[in-house]
Amino acid sequence: YMDDVESYVTGKTSLTNFCVNTKGFEDTEEGSEEENTGEVLDEKHLSDEEEEGTRILRGMSFARQLALSPYLYACNPDKHPTYTKYIESSPKLMYVMECIRSVKRYHEENEQEVSGQVIYMNAGVHFFPLIKEYLVQKVGYKDDEVGIIKSGLSAAKKEGIKERFLAGGVKIIIGSASIKEGINLQNRSTVLYNCWLDWNPTDVKQLEGRIWRFGNMYANIRIVNPMMEDSIDTFIFQKLEEKTSRINEIWYRAGKTNALNLEEFNPSELKMGLITDPMALAELILMEERERIQDEITGLTNQKGVLEEIVEERETFNKNIGHVKDVVKRYKPVKEEGKARSMETIFKIYRDYLDDEKTESTYQDQVVFDQVRKANAAIKRGIEQILAPRGLDIGFDLKKVTGQIDKEIEQKEKYKEEKTGDKAIKDKGKEIIKDRIKKGYKPKTVAERVQEFSTLNDKLLSELMIYGDAEENKILRAEMEKKGRALEESSDTVEEMERLLGAMEEMQSLLREMQLLPQAA
Repeated sequence: YMDDVESYVTGKTSLTNFCVNTKGFEDTEEGSEEENTGEVLDEKHLSDEEEEGTRILRGMSFARQLALSPYLYACNPDKHPTYTKYIESSPKLMYVMECIRSVKRYHEENEQEVSGQVIYMNAGVHFFPLIKEYLVQKVGYKDDEVGIIKSGLSAAKKEGIKERFLAGGVKIIIGSASIKEGINLQNRSTVLYNCWLDWNPTDVKQLEGRIWRFGNMYANIRIVNPMMEDSIDTFIFQKLEEKTSRINEIWYRAGKTNALNLEEFNPSELKMGLITDPMALAELILMEERERIQDEITGLTNQKGVLEEIVEERETFNKNIGHVKDVVKRYKPVKEEGKARSMETIFKIYRDYLDDEKTESTYQDQVVFDQVRKANAAIKRGIEQILAPRGLDIGFDLKKVTGQIDKEIEQKEKYKEEKTGDKAIKDKGKEIIKDRIKKGYKPKTVAERVQEFSTLNDKLLSELMIYGDAEENKILRAEMEKKGRALEESSDTVEEMERLLGAMEEMQSLLREMQLLPQAA
C-alpha cells in the first residue's frame, strides 16, 4: 500500500478517485461510529502551504493507522477481514493477544481467578468485534467475558460492562476514548495495553488512571505501550516525551511536583530500539538539539525587534513625559521641596487630573497620557527581559547592541551546523552502529517480546494488596455482577425494541408504496 500513500500524500491522486476507509478513523462521543463517515476536504481553494500541510496531516493519519493494522489504512481494498486475518496481520495486535494469553495461562496454572485486562485503541472501532472473536476463539475466553465499550453505546450498557468487569465476570475490556474518563476499572485489573498513543501526555495519564488507582486488589499493574519499529509510533512518543518534559518544567518552577514523569522508562533506549536505521535514528536524536539551538536563535532575533521597539517608545516617552510632569506639578505641587515622586505616583496624580471635572483637561492631554503609559510599560518589560540580563540600562546604543546580537546569532548558526548538520548526523550514525555491534543488537520478534512480558508474570501477578476473599466481598461481587447483567439486558432490550420499531416503520412504508402502485398504473 505504500505506493498509494506516497501518491496521495504528494497530491498525485485526486480525491474523486481516492478510496477512503472510514473504519480507521478515531472514535468520538458525538455519535456512533456508523455516523463517523469522515469529511472530504475541498482543496481547490487552499494555498500551496495549506495543501502541503493537509497532505502531511493526512499522511500522518495513514501512518498511525498502518502502525496499528493494515486493515485500518484508507486504501486497503479488503474492508472485511476475518478475525484471524485482522489480528495476525498486525504485529502490535498479535503481541497484545499473546501477552493476554500469558496472563490467563499463569492464573489458570496457579489455580487462580483470571485477572482483568484492558485494551485501548481510539481507532478501528468497527473491528472491535473481530478482536473479541479472536479472544474467544483463539485465546479461550467465554463470549460474556469480553466486553466492548465505545461511542454509540447506551449509558446503561457501558455501566453494565463496567460493573461486571469490576466484579470479575468480564475479564477483558476493549475500549475507545469512551473509557478514558469517568470509568474506573481498577478492582481486579493487572494490565492496560495502550495501542493508540494520544498526542497529549495528560490524556495518556488519564487513561492509565483507569486501572492505576486506589482499590486494586493487585499490588502491581502494568501499562503496556506496544510500539512498532520504524513507524510513526516513534514520532508520537518523541512528541509525548518533549511535552511531558515541558509540563514538568513548568510545575517544577512553580515549586510543585507533577504526576507526569519520565523516570519509569528510558526514552533514549526506547528510540534506539524502535528505529532500525542508524542514520535515521541519529537524525532524530540530533533533531532535538537542533530545535533547541534554533529556539535560541529565534529568541535572539526577537530581541532585536523588541530593542527597536524600545528605542521608539523611549523617544515617545522622552518627548511627552515633560508635559505630564508639568501638569502634575501644577495640579498637586510637592509638599516637601526636593522630594522626588515615583512614576506610579505621577501617573496616578495625572489620572486624577484627567478625571477631575474642575480642571480644563483636553483630549490631547488624554492622548499624551496614553502614549506615555504605553511607552513606560514597554520600556519596563524591555529592561527586565533584555537590557538588565545584558548589563544594560535604558540609555543603550541600539546599533552597538544589535550588532552584538548579530554576532551571537552567527556563532549559534555555526554551532548548529557543527553539532547537528550532515557531518554530525553521519558521525552519530557511525557511533550508533559501533554501539550496536558491541552490544550485539538485533531486532526482536513478537514471540521474543511476549517472552519478555511473560517472564514478569510470576513477580507482578502474585503480590496482592487484598488477600483472601471475605464473605462480604463475595456478596458485593455477586451484587455487582447481577447489577451489571441487568443493565446490559435492559439496554439490549431497548435496542432490540428500537430495531423492531424501525423494521415495522420500513414495512409500513413499503406497504403504502405497494398500495399506491395500482393507482399509478
